[in-house]
Amino acid sequence: MPHAARYAKQVTGPGVPDLVEFLPKERDGKTQRVKDYDKPTKKIYTLDQLEKRIRKSYEQEREKLAK
Repeated sequence: MPHAARYAKQVTGPGVPDLVEFLPKERDGKTQRVKDYDKPTKKIYTLDQLEKRIRKSYEQEREKLAK
């Protein structure tokens, strides 16, 4: 999760570890920083994105078969 640290930071009681402490750390023990997390992931998150990707794949295969 690229923004896990943002969502894991919550107010916890004394003696209870923050969720950030369970996230993977770098070699120096610091929380990972994700480079370019503002860039698109090219992953499908919505039904609309799924439909568009299926249509695109269908058209590509159709063009291959037409040749």
